[in-house]
Amino acid sequence: MGVNPQDSSTITEFSCQFRVEIRARSLAAILVAFSKLLPQILTDFIQKVLNQR
Repeated sequence: MGVNPQDSSTITEFSCQFRVEIRARSLAAILVAFSKLLPQILTDFIQKVLNQR
């Protein structure tokens, strides 16, 4: 029989480095900058997991 996806696991080491310009030192400005990074972080993470063998 095939392998049940719930029975197998993968460990992925993921690190990222981004350069971000934040003009105001407020929580709102930090959250806006971070939210702009999220799509790229998610894309990089998904590619890393899918390309693992």
